[in-house]
Amino acid sequence: MAYMYGFWGCFIAFAATGLFRLFVVRRIRTELGASTDEWNSNLIELLKEHKSRFPVSSTRSLSNALIAAQMLAAAVGVVLIVAAQFQPHSMFHLIAGR
Repeated sequence: MAYMYGFWGCFIAFAATGLFRLFVVRRIRTELGASTDEWNSNLIELLKEHKSRFPVSSTRSLSNALIAAQMLAAAVGVVLIVAAQFQPHSMFHLIAGR
């Protein structure tokens, strides 16, 4: 049961950081003064352009921190899924044991 709570916690953290990244990308677009159509297709180019115009930016640091948190939540979620499969009462063991 603890694995399930941990997995859902990781899912919520992943979703929350994804939503906050949307707000940060909108803030980066606003700082660049670009229309949404101009940078709609390529986020990497948007970040490169922002870095060239603003070498030190708290917005980009926040974006990088959110990316790191999102990767961490995904990795921990995968580890919890794998670890839960080795528990004696996991769904895999219940199905395969019959």
